[in-house]
Amino acid sequence: MNFKNELELGTLNFLKQFKNNKSIFIILTLAIISLNVTFGLVEDVKNTSNKEIVSNQNLRYIEIEAVGDEICEDLLKKISNFDGVTSVFYNNLISCAVESDKTAENVLALPCSDKDILAITGKKLYLQDNEVILNNELREKGLLDKTKISYNRKVAEGKGIRDKSDVRVAWFYEQPILRKWPQNVILISEHMAKIMISRAYGTDIQNVDSLKFGKQSAFVVVDDINHIKNVADKIEEETEALTIWYSLKTSEGLSVLPKIIMLIGISIVGTLFIISMAIISSSMRVSIKNRLKEFAIMKAIGFKEKDIKNLLLVEVLMIAVFSSAVSLFLSKVIITLLNIALVGILSSSNVTISWIQVLVSIVSTLLVVGLSTIQIIRKTSKLDIVEVLRYE
Repeated sequence: MNFKNELELGTLNFLKQFKNNKSIFIILTLAIISLNVTFGLVEDVKNTSNKEIVSNQNLRYIEIEAVGDEICEDLLKKISNFDGVTSVFYNNLISCAVESDKTAENVLALPCSDKDILAITGKKLYLQDNEVILNNELREKGLLDKTKISYNRKVAEGKGIRDKSDVRVAWFYEQPILRKWPQNVILISEHMAKIMISRAYGTDIQNVDSLKFGKQSAFVVVDDINHIKNVADKIEEETEALTIWYSLKTSEGLSVLPKIIMLIGISIVGTLFIISMAIISSSMRVSIKNRLKEFAIMKAIGFKEKDIKNLLLVEVLMIAVFSSAVSLFLSKVIITLLNIALVGILSSSNVTISWIQVLVSIVSTLLVVGLSTIQIIRKTSKLDIVEVLRYE
């Protein structure tokens, strides 16, 4: 027999045995749907987690805190030269207030160099002593371009007054969410900070550096979250006199969810494939047993061992192709419905079936069907006509 005849006859036999193979189609379809939904969910969770991590600017910050009295400036200079570090600054927050005609808010002012401002805001801004950068929450509270900044000024021991200065708002920034920062941090120039501290302590501006004010903790900002662990490890190698914390440490659990989904999915798919193999093997044995006389007659009229083997292989191939096609179609429908359902829960969902999943589905189906039937097909193709006809 040529290949065309084998394909036609094998397809015809597949259609004749379609009803008898229903259990095979059902279990294989369930297994492939489970496989596609599992891989789709895992990829969606991983992609969503990666997007959230990459877009989350809070994760670029490493908080360092002195175990002893203070963090020395030499150490901060050394850290600033590490690969991937864009800025290092003391968490030197100064208590003050910003006021407008309509509202007033207590805030904490952070002294920043031009480099620090670029790292925090993403903008190249050069602050003058009469300029501040407010966070977006303060803008929403009515603090706009022109405002005043007020702070305590020491006039004598135990006595003070409230100083006020007119300032211009140079920019509004999205404040990062950090453990050491409340949601009211504004940015000021380093020189303006020295003026405020000197007045608060009643000393000359030249003496501010000797006050050791606000040097107990600091922040390190990295250019990319992929570098944050390497930078944190290098800081730990430099000294044991620091406590180090960064948000990505607590975000490492994000990768656990895809693993859990994958583990559950593999367990379900594996179980279904094992059941599929048992059902396919059993169904094929019953089907072939009922058709032994048919195969014996085929041999008697001239069909060779190879012809019968090829006919059965075509039947098995048709079972795999049909099951794959149906399962992929139903997987697409189920995943579409799943995306609609998850949007209400997760705000966004994009579970998909990739070409790799399609390929894995088809190959998995062929392997399961093939391994389940190869021994039966080989045995059937070698059947003895006399033995079959004797028992018929």
